[in-house]
Amino acid sequence: MRILFVCTGNTCRSPMAAALLRRLAKERRYSLEVRSAGLAAVPGLPASEHAREVLRRRGVEDVENHRSRSVAQEDVEWADVVLTMTEGHKRMMHARFPSAVSKVFTLNEYAWPGENAKDIADPFGGDVEEYARCLEEIEKALTALMDRLTRETEGTQAEHQAGEAGGNTEGAGNGGPPRHAREDAEDTQGGPSDAPGGQSPPTPRAADND
Repeated sequence: MRILFVCTGNTCRSPMAAALLRRLAKERRYSLEVRSAGLAAVPGLPASEHAREVLRRRGVEDVENHRSRSVAQEDVEWADVVLTMTEGHKRMMHARFPSAVSKVFTLNEYAWPGENAKDIADPFGGDVEEYARCLEEIEKALTALMDRLTRETEGTQAEHQAGEAGGNTEGAGNGGPPRHAREDAEDTQGGPSDAPGGQSPPTPRAADND
């Protein structure tokens, strides 16, 4: 799965979220590709010093080489899901990339579908403890996100196994091959199939400085 985090300047929230999610995914042995970008980024800036400091406290170092970048069409096309820090960011993404509306959500609404999701507040200009509080908010959302992805993956695997078990018995009474064997044969004659699963939690506010 490919996840793109978006904030304003790509120096605080989105690089913190990307770095921390890589760490969480690695701990859970979950395969993810992660990027971050900004809606109003000045290209080439490092992550803010306070962002780097609070991540170092958590043993997360891979943000040290981060350089800010503006979100581009290629990023949006690359991503399976785009997660913004605020409702304002989400509205701006919808306006700038209308073809991607179905896969753009705020981080909190994607982590907790159906709940009244709040924005991740911008720590820009604050002290290091404000950044620490921001990182804590992000971590809570990312933990819920990983829980959701894990549940969905386990559910998909269970459905696949149940389908295979049912397919092995189909056709036994009339001498035909099992269903999955027929499907395998059909697949060799037809084109490849690639239909990644999509999530569409409900959609529920103004961009900031990040």
